[in-house]
Formats: sequence, C-alpha cells, structure tokens
Amino acid sequence: MFAALALAAVTAISVGHSPSHRSPGSQSDMVITSLTAGEADPDGVVPTVNGVPGAGVNNWDISIPVAVVEVGGQYVYALTVHDIDYTGSCSAMFKLTQMQSGKRVTLDSGELLGGTCQGDLVYLTSAAGRPVPNAPGAATLSATVHFGSNKTSLKVPLTIE
Repeated sequence: MFAALALAAVTAISVGHSPSHRSPGSQSDMVITSLTAGEADPDGVVPTVNGVPGAGVNNWDISIPVAVVEVGGQYVYALTVHDIDYTGSCSAMFKLTQMQSGKRVTLDSGELLGGTCQGDLVYLTSAAGRPVPNAPGAATLSATVHFGSNKTSLKVPLTIE
C-alpha cells in the first residue's frame, strides 16, 4: 500500500509499525537511506514507487545510479528518506558542488521535498537537475533534510567528465 502526498515528485509508502523504543541519545527521527544521480527518463515513467508488477514488497524504481556524469548531461537526483517517527514541517535540498581554486562552488541545487512529513513513512523524491557545466573532475552530490529543529545530511562522490 502506498499513498501519494500533495507534493511535486514525491511519493510516500507505509513501512509498518515504528519502533516504540529509541536508543538513548538518539536524535534523528528521519534518516536518509539513499541519494543517487541517474539519467532522466525521456518517457517520464521513473522514478516511481511499486512499479514492478507482482512484487511482494514495496519497491522503488529509479534510473540506474551513476558515479560519472557527463558535461552537458541532464540527470535526475533521487532521494529516499525513512521518516521513523517525526510528524511536522520538513524540507530537503540537493546540491552538486565542486572544489575550484580552493573554494567550494555550487554547480546545481534544488528542492527535493517541502511541506509536512508524517512518521512511519518512506519518501521517494526526485528533482531534475540543470545540464552539468563544463567543470571536469571530482564533485560531490549532497542532500540535507530539515525536520523541526533537526537536520540530517548525506554526501555522495561523483566525477564530471
């Protein structure tokens, strides 16, 4: 079973009962479970949730994640977040950055999630990025999720060719 939220490019699926006991000192009610860059689907079918007919489990369907992005290529950045037990306002942003002459430069950025999140759901959200600029070399794809007064982040290394 899944429920779509009234947010662009966001799907949420129920994952069952949240644990009633948290570890002492645990502060993260939302956890990023994946962050990927993949080719944009010209048919607009992926990303999607439960796109595999007959599957016995909830599943997410995205373009195959890549570690090398091409100059001028356009990619979709997909994020999955497990909202363990937080309900309230939340947002998520992505950034594609690169070190240039000793300074971190943002090559692309955008919103992945915004609105109200509900505990005990897993969110799959995505955003189309701008064409990759002519900046060959190491880069970093990062996402940050803000929820209440907390935040969680994940960084993924990429190479621009």
